[in-house]
Amino acid sequence: MTAGGPDTRTLAPTSGFPFTAIGAVNAVDPFDSGGIAATGFLIDPTHVLTSGHAIYDSPQLGFFHNFSFTAAEQGSSQPFGTAHVITARTTFAHVEGGDFTVDQSGDYGLLTLDRPVGNQAGWLTLQAIDPPADGAPNSSLNNLAVQTAGYAADLDPAATHQYQASGMVTTLSFDVGTDLDANHGQSGSPIWLNGANGPAVIAVLHGLPTNPNLVQTGPSDLQFPIIGAPITTKTLADIQRWEPRMTISRVDGSARDFVVPCGPECYRKNSDEALMVGWATARQWLDGGRIPWHARSG
Repeated sequence: MTAGGPDTRTLAPTSGFPFTAIGAVNAVDPFDSGGIAATGFLIDPTHVLTSGHAIYDSPQLGFFHNFSFTAAEQGSSQPFGTAHVITARTTFAHVEGGDFTVDQSGDYGLLTLDRPVGNQAGWLTLQAIDPPADGAPNSSLNNLAVQTAGYAADLDPAATHQYQASGMVTTLSFDVGTDLDANHGQSGSPIWLNGANGPAVIAVLHGLPTNPNLVQTGPSDLQFPIIGAPITTKTLADIQRWEPRMTISRVDGSARDFVVPCGPECYRKNSDEALMVGWATARQWLDGGRIPWHARSG
């Protein structure tokens, strides 16, 4: 849907960053009667942030399954291949909130991949913003230039192409309102600003507000305000809680957290690349395993 006026979406240059870190998310619905096509983006080598409604199907009261993620897919080009998803998580607010009659700020979730795609594709950084606690719309971010990119199902239904668009923030409430052009398939796309240190994601694209009172339309030609779930301190805390971590302590008293897809028993049971990378980093810190240590799952 366009934010009034002509559709400004154009094909994204997926050979360059940050578009390499954005990918197509596909999954099967809870009753195996169909699927979902959405967008997600890497936030570290093995984790993808996407929308909550691409993970949990509120109308059918169940989780999607058999997830996959294909970074920088552009038609027949899949430079990093397709990764499978080990785990998928979303917020309690999304699962319990159903159709979001109050707000969409809980509409985000995390996918853990079976291999470190981000080591080749790169990943995006997150920048927390501070929405008003009561959800009353304000203009604190108005006219902030933002971009998005994702897999628009309406522009080329026969193939998977990544499209980009630029626009402005139009309001901040529980959600981030923008005049970006987007449509089905772009749920879970990053909404980012270009700062001195590169792209920084401030919201996860949700779509249209189910409660129009939450988002002001701004200019009179803004017919369909596209909103995103803002990246907040709670979002960052959820991501940290969802990422499987292992605290490794050395006998000298020093300790360090490592993000790994599961505990050491999983690493011993299989040779999955993502597990190997996580534990290889830990072993390097332990000087090739020569330093005595113990681990505690986090």
